[in-house]
Amino acid sequence: METISLELKENGVRDENIIYLNLDKRGFRKIKTADQLDALIEERSAAEETKYLFIDEIQNVNDFEEVINGYREEEGYSIFITGSNSYLLSGELATKLTGRYLEFEIFTLSFSEYLGMKTFLKKPVSPDLTSEFDLYLTEGGFPKALSYEGADKQAYIRGVIKEIFEKDIRKRVKVRKVSVFETVQRYIINNFGATMSLTNILEDLKRNGCPIRRETLNRYIHILEEAKIIYPCERFDLKSRKSISGEQKYYLADLGFYFFTSAGTTACSTLEQRAPSIKSFA
Repeated sequence: METISLELKENGVRDENIIYLNLDKRGFRKIKTADQLDALIEERSAAEETKYLFIDEIQNVNDFEEVINGYREEEGYSIFITGSNSYLLSGELATKLTGRYLEFEIFTLSFSEYLGMKTFLKKPVSPDLTSEFDLYLTEGGFPKALSYEGADKQAYIRGVIKEIFEKDIRKRVKVRKVSVFETVQRYIINNFGATMSLTNILEDLKRNGCPIRRETLNRYIHILEEAKIIYPCERFDLKSRKSISGEQKYYLADLGFYFFTSAGTTACSTLEQRAPSIKSFA
């Protein structure tokens, strides 16, 4: 959103026509109700002509949809909002924001973008692309991570991943048995790319002393999907018997989730770890 706002300024839009609110920043963190958000926007809306309204972390405000719908009806605003993956991308937004809107799903860097970002930041790029690819696989594609080096980079990536789990899952979804959810989470992450089914996962969990109900397992996996941590790839087969077997694979939104998520023991037990072959990605 900052890039879009800068582009608008370069194209002649005046500063007073751009309203940029990051609701995670000091001064805005107490904005929790629709009325408070409405007042905040109103006091910054004195400019004439079209106003460009940017709101980051909008899920911090209860019933924000009412405010957004109200300003959109006035037609004098172009509105951009971002927020928690599990809220804005879970399908709930479509039922609460009436009328037209465009949704953009932002992914972490591809390998090509990773190299381009290093060049943009004036970071050295090895002529041996294999070594660069190894770094990309182990460090993942979070853009800001390239601004750091060594231990600082590792600390930043761990912090981002921890924030995703804390903000997009634990604060949003009520999970009664946290240790069991973490076990399922580790199992899926540590076995990404492997063919699996609910039946196989249930058997593995039960064999390792962590029995859960099929409905609970399905819900936990759905939570990880809604938070955009994993993406399912369902099996396709010309023989319908195989295609309806329930087998599928789960791929990670970023490999950082694998390499920077601890794979230690849980309250239930230690599950079998199957590390991916780096060569298989080349």
